[in-house]
Amino acid sequence: MHHVGLIALDAEVFRVTEFDDLAGEQETLAWSPDGRTLAVGSICTGRHVRIYLWDQITREVTPVTEDDYGASNPAFSPDGKWLAFSATRDGATDIFIYELATGAMINLTPGESKERHPAWSPDSQWIAYTSDASGNDDIWVMRVDGTEPRNVTNAPGRDILPSWGGGPARVDG
Repeated sequence: MHHVGLIALDAEVFRVTEFDDLAGEQETLAWSPDGRTLAVGSICTGRHVRIYLWDQITREVTPVTEDDYGASNPAFSPDGKWLAFSATRDGATDIFIYELATGAMINLTPGESKERHPAWSPDSQWIAYTSDASGNDDIWVMRVDGTEPRNVTNAPGRDILPSWGGGPARVDG
């Protein structure tokens, strides 16, 4: 069993604080833009990775996904309103978004291809992700509502783990 440990770094102190709120095998982590909430892909119960939200002030743990999802790669939108992640359900791996205020969940990429590794644009209007929809792992982008998906690398090699620069999003056709 693995535990999450927080490391506080500043000029004077270096310490590791372990906590048992999310005891289990941790897969992927992401901090909310305000630094209060940690999204964790973890095998705490069952056999599938689930996404949990941990509030570091209240220490409350909230499950985002259910056991049959097999979810990972959480990513908070820069505006703090959404959590994107990839999840496998019924044999397909898709990109989902979870609205933090309401708990609403939307599958942005339903279909047979395998989508994963969501990354938000700095303006929270686009999501870049890895997809094999073209028969090869390429980097794709889509609007936050799932519209206008397009392959931006379309290369013969395997392209994974997209990332955005710090400026405004610009997606050229």
